[in-house]
Amino acid sequence: MSTCEIEIDSETDSEIEIDALDTTWINEIENTIMYDEYQQFIKSDITSVMITFIYINKSNEQVHSASIRLALTVPNQISQDEILHIMQKYQMRVVYNERNKKQFIYYNFHSLLHYSFEIGEDVKSVAEFLVGDGDGDGDGDGFMNKYSNIISIQTLYFKPIIHLFHDISSITIILNED
Repeated sequence: MSTCEIEIDSETDSEIEIDALDTTWINEIENTIMYDEYQQFIKSDITSVMITFIYINKSNEQVHSASIRLALTVPNQISQDEILHIMQKYQMRVVYNERNKKQFIYYNFHSLLHYSFEIGEDVKSVAEFLVGDGDGDGDGDGFMNKYSNIISIQTLYFKPIIHLFHDISSITIILNED
């Protein structure tokens, strides 16, 4: 779309149309490039989380671990029902004994670790976190809760963060052999 200016010729007092250069496309390209470049620094909702199951035997030793990526029904949160449903799927493990016979081992809930990563609002906070040792001494800091009773969890919430750190927000469920 071009813009048009009208100028009056002083000698003839008639109007002359002057086409002005349309620069809107340049602005659109600049905005697109800026958005694409800085999109990784724009906070967005957490739509999936990594859930890791750690299996502990009767001797209090870790014998297995498994991880899944769970798509969240509601962005930034997971309900108690969803946690219970997923946990029920992973409470039973199949192992083979020395005779290659299949055995089922049942594991009970021991605890849940909920890690929702948080970092400051500005790019400087991200840079300080990345350059630092990652322990959260700067403006960015981690947030972890431990739950030893699954019934006490109504909903786990995750804060929207920049896409670069989405994988850090996670849940770890520790299961003990029955």
